[in-house]
Amino acid sequence: MTTHFKAFSLPVLLALLALLPSTLAADADVPLNDDGTPKRNILGFIPSIPLAVITAGVYLVIALCLVARWFPYRLGMMWWLIGGCIAYAGGMALRVKIHDDPYTLGLYIASTLLVLLSPVFFILVDYMLFSRLVAAMEMERHLFIRARWVSKIFVISDCVTFFLQISGGGMGASESMAQLGTNISLVGIIAQLASFVIFIVLVLHFGWKIQRHEPAIWNSNGAGNTEWKRLYYALLWTCIGYLIRSVFRSIELSQGHDGYLHTHENWLYGLDSLPLAAAMVVFIPIYPGQYIGDRAIKNMGKGGSLPIAYSENIAFVDRRRGERY
Repeated sequence: MTTHFKAFSLPVLLALLALLPSTLAADADVPLNDDGTPKRNILGFIPSIPLAVITAGVYLVIALCLVARWFPYRLGMMWWLIGGCIAYAGGMALRVKIHDDPYTLGLYIASTLLVLLSPVFFILVDYMLFSRLVAAMEMERHLFIRARWVSKIFVISDCVTFFLQISGGGMGASESMAQLGTNISLVGIIAQLASFVIFIVLVLHFGWKIQRHEPAIWNSNGAGNTEWKRLYYALLWTCIGYLIRSVFRSIELSQGHDGYLHTHENWLYGLDSLPLAAAMVVFIPIYPGQYIGDRAIKNMGKGGSLPIAYSENIAFVDRRRGERY
């Protein structure tokens, strides 16, 4: 129970950290024109209540489905995904309030940071999931680096880009620091995109190596070795959604705070909310806990030998090496 609590507590802590700048800026003065009227609202548009409510509802439903799937299999890493869904839903829900009060800096900062940063949690799950999959199959020889270092390297990268984005996002609400904040967020997004592209290349290269050098595992039919491919393809599907979102955010931030993409709400839903939701939905039917962890029920292949239960396989790997993935 302690392990699962720790897995859940960190994304919650990071989400609360994202709200800190909004607390500090809550009492900031609204920028005024010379005639005393408020300047253009911070978002650059009045957010749509129906779109915000529908999006928040979709992400909450995904989170609830993932929670329901967690109980039979108890895979701690999935709380990162659940926490990210809740954070994204919260950011969208705040847009309903922004619709009625579009000049409050605190609301803008809180909503922007929650929506901007929650995908960090989603990507983090892919990093951990891939390293666990490779380790369980004992196919590390087909990676550039050891499986346990895959998660460590990319998780550290994710954390660095997280704090770059959270710093830039907080500054973006201040008119005097908006450009600097946008530039810092852009650096964070581009660094995250570059790291994620390298990760995708690593995942694709691993699949290519298995297909070429382990034909018995790649082409085997029936329960056993083919089980790993379901999780592998689900992982690749999520990568497509996250990649679309990262490219969109990079272009959006490069245009600046007053750019076309930033000031037109429909692009956010089409190239951010939708791809992320489509990516996460795949983990409901193909739940990772079915394949990895102590309660896994699927069978996996181990190094070309006879198929064995995945839960036994991962336990064997952990006991022999004393490592965690």
